[in-house]
Amino acid sequence: MIVDLTLTASPGTDDESTTTVPTPQNPTPGMSDESTEVTAGLGGFLVVFALALAVWVLGRDLTKRLRRMNRVQEQRTARQQDGPSEPVDKDPLA
Repeated sequence: MIVDLTLTASPGTDDESTTTVPTPQNPTPGMSDESTEVTAGLGGFLVVFALALAVWVLGRDLTKRLRRMNRVQEQRTARQQDGPSEPVDKDPLA
């Protein structure tokens, strides 16, 4: 089906010409006006679930490593503040 659009000149002009431009109502043949629903389905769910699981595992591992590093740093700081507990000989065999 073709819809006619009629363009007229502005009211201030003397020219009263009109132009008709045919415009197709349905530009793509074979496409209907009905809406179709497209979903990701099971594959999309599995991909999103796998990504979420990977982020959770990596976050848990990162937290564990950061806690371990903080604990080691606190132990080093405590040892440095206490000083050496016994004198260290340069030559243990002497």
